[in-house]
Amino acid sequence: MNKPINNLAVVFRGHLRTWYYTKDTIFAFFDQLAHNVDYYITTWDLPGIDIEQLETSFKNKNLKKISLINPNCQYFQAHGLYNGWLTQHINSDIDVNYYDFVAETRPDVICDFNLKHTIFDLQTDTIYTSYIDKSETGQDRLSDIFFLYSSKLYEKFSKRFKFNDTTGDIHITLGLYIKHLQLKYADLPWVFSEIIRPSSLENKVDIPNFFKPSPLDFSTMNNEWSSYPNEKKIEVCNRFNIYLDDYKTSGSNLLKIY
Repeated sequence: MNKPINNLAVVFRGHLRTWYYTKDTIFAFFDQLAHNVDYYITTWDLPGIDIEQLETSFKNKNLKKISLINPNCQYFQAHGLYNGWLTQHINSDIDVNYYDFVAETRPDVICDFNLKHTIFDLQTDTIYTSYIDKSETGQDRLSDIFFLYSSKLYEKFSKRFKFNDTTGDIHITLGLYIKHLQLKYADLPWVFSEIIRPSSLENKVDIPNFFKPSPLDFSTMNNEWSSYPNEKKIEVCNRFNIYLDDYKTSGSNLLKIY
């Protein structure tokens, strides 16, 4: 497969959660997406974070920076617009004269190529997301777990945490913010993306082959997490060495550990 990007900055933002189970799969995706890949991670400075372990998880990869952000702020435990608060802390590190594009995602997300679709040329005035659906009122709802866009748009897009969410649906508001910037948005039909929750580990999901045909409904098993009682969530996280505080701060009550 031809790699569509020359120099790519990958920015992971948010809680680590299932990172130590997703990392190899997401590394494989980005290795196929670009010729040269540099990694940045901006996450919350929580007591249980192990910096040495986190650095080691990027072994043989071009890890440029780990940015630990004080959670004592209004943007901690907040919705998807506020993840811009994390990304803007590395604005000065994104060299717009070197990087062609930036991929922005979460540490607990995996991606793969949808080979049914052709990889098309990326436009520099467009924020790409892996999925766009419609609200009941016909408005576009943008997935917020994976973005791909020109490095020259990074600083502008990171300021989304300042934008007023008047819709009550941050997926709609993301589109409104991009229009506010006088930019375009579009989906990437050739990219699959999915959050890997601890329920996937409990169900022994084959993460590297998550998007490939299988007799198992991986997506259904992955989304079982919201149905787990609190005690089971704690037990599963402990069993798989997932830091509990990463889920105590989930923005969704269904996904949170109490």
